[in-house]
Amino acid sequence: MYMYSYIRPATTSIMTRPMRTRSDSQCFAAAASASASASASASASASASVSASAPDPPIPSASRRRQPRDAGTAKVKIEYEHDPKLELPHPPVPPSTANRTARKPARRATPVIHQPPANWPDTYTRIDQWRATGPVAPVDTAGCTSLAQGDPGSPTYRFHALVALMLSSQTKDEITAAAMRNLQAMDLTVDNVLAWPDDRIATAIGKVGFWRRKTEYIKKTARILRDKYNGDIPNTIQELMALPGVGPKMGYLALQVAWGINDGIGVDVHVHRISNRLGWTKTSTPEETRKALESWLPRDKWPGINPMLVGFGQVQCLPLRPMCGACPIADVCPSNELKLPKQEQPRGGKKRKAATSATSTRKRRRTRGAETSSEEEEEEAEEQETSESDAESMAGADSSESDLSSFSGGESDFD
Repeated sequence: MYMYSYIRPATTSIMTRPMRTRSDSQCFAAAASASASASASASASASASVSASAPDPPIPSASRRRQPRDAGTAKVKIEYEHDPKLELPHPPVPPSTANRTARKPARRATPVIHQPPANWPDTYTRIDQWRATGPVAPVDTAGCTSLAQGDPGSPTYRFHALVALMLSSQTKDEITAAAMRNLQAMDLTVDNVLAWPDDRIATAIGKVGFWRRKTEYIKKTARILRDKYNGDIPNTIQELMALPGVGPKMGYLALQVAWGINDGIGVDVHVHRISNRLGWTKTSTPEETRKALESWLPRDKWPGINPMLVGFGQVQCLPLRPMCGACPIADVCPSNELKLPKQEQPRGGKKRKAATSATSTRKRRRTRGAETSSEEEEEEAEEQETSESDAESMAGADSSESDLSSFSGGESDFD
């Protein structure tokens, strides 16, 4: 590699005296004259080596001004060796899109296979038989199957089933049934929902939980069904879950009730709670319970497990105080409180104390003197006990189902 450098000859002197102001042509002429004088003087001193060096010729007055930068300079060629250590690193060059190879598809997560419990067939059969001959549960008279009206094969029947499921989230079945009767009295159809103002729908369903958001969800769902599905509901879980406010539980139940499609298990708080109490699953959310049950439960039992366990949880295996003494599976249930030590009981101590506060108050009053207790005090204690039980049931629903406080744009899930 080569490098060129410009060096000014030694014969050129630098004048420090003040310079006069001249025109550009005079300056260039003076510079050329000075350069020629310097070259002649150098050649003369080289040829006459024996003679004494002649003094520098006097610098004309024109050269008193500073010479141009390029005047009187020589071009010198310098050669040096290449050292790779001194090279600066080049920035990485991004690959072109034409030469970029296609990415491999991501690996799909392997589903976790849970081993079925050893005694689950016997437990399942005994609960099923108890439900057939036992007391009637609210789900038997106020479930989405009984609330839908019309021909089971008609779009109106399927729309009723979907609306009933949307209203039932975090709401008691009796309140859901009353709200559905109000809507059906107004002729519940997709076109009518779109024609109704929001305040009319809100008045009809005003007692259900989160009625404002459900009013918005029902209106948006009706618009989507009219524009994309010709007034009917979709028949796939992906399309159902794309509707506002519909999640896995509602989607799978809607497929089973409206279309007769057995594509998954509808898991709510009752199914989630009882499955963990029975030791069938060890999960923390209803969605995890659904996946765990589907991994080992026979497919022909998927449609029946929801109404069976929901009714069992509503009248027998309660969320706050399960009636283990009259339970048909008390001898095989691992969560039976009658035979478990205190530290292994499935319910927390704080919740137990809160639930039995009304009963303890009543017992203390009877001990001090039952004759002084009035009927009003008894009714007050019973109301306190009922309110605490309802609050615990709603708290369990809030913790197990999706958090509606994360609502953004109407696409959150009630399940």
